[in-house]
Amino acid sequence: MGGSRVNVGCSKTGCHVDHAGNAKPPTACNTCHGKFLGIANDTISWAPPRSTNGDTIEVSPFVGTHQEHLAKGAISDLIKCDECHLVPSSYLTSGHLNPIRNTKVQFNGALANTVTNEPTTLDYSPSSPLYMPVPVYDDTVLHCNSVYCHGYFKNGNLNNVVQWNIPGSSQIACGTCHGDIAKLTLAERALPKTSAKGGTHPNATDCYLCHWGVVGANLNFVDKTKHINGKLNVYGEERDY
Repeated sequence: MGGSRVNVGCSKTGCHVDHAGNAKPPTACNTCHGKFLGIANDTISWAPPRSTNGDTIEVSPFVGTHQEHLAKGAISDLIKCDECHLVPSSYLTSGHLNPIRNTKVQFNGALANTVTNEPTTLDYSPSSPLYMPVPVYDDTVLHCNSVYCHGYFKNGNLNNVVQWNIPGSSQIACGTCHGDIAKLTLAERALPKTSAKGGTHPNATDCYLCHWGVVGANLNFVDKTKHINGKLNVYGEERDY
């Protein structure tokens, strides 16, 4: 796909144009993966679908929940590519053009590695340990483990494991990362670990009374960008915890 003869005499459409039909160079990110002509309801993200092997469905390990992280943002701000990948500065960056078509997951970003219950924070609890995530992606079973984003934090569900290629709300419901998914009411499901569960969170179910900057009275998001952002939002203040 290199050299000056790439587009000479080419009669196909969709290969070297963007979603608006504008010509694009063969080295553009979404020439090989991401948005391209022909996928309904696609987004502007460069992440799959499509994958480099042509897959477009989320159950494919090469597609997975890329768009739920980078474009849809149902319960948080959008996650950046460099949280999980070493993003190349150029398509010719060493290791980028990988013939194996299996991009390595590297949790180098600050979010997945957020440390909580640090002694210097206002909400430090000396009876609890330092919660330091060790993010790991198991590409054999397609699991993300020990990531802050999915429960590895103070009063969170530390052993929560998420399946990369399962779309939908089942893995992001209140109670999966913090709280108890088996509880009857939404407020109970969202409640992080209290002292009875080995945590330090107050036994109060009206979340909005303390976290009004994030959620409303019905646990609807007031500002989803302040959810899963590495900070504790309490009494309208964002702080490390």
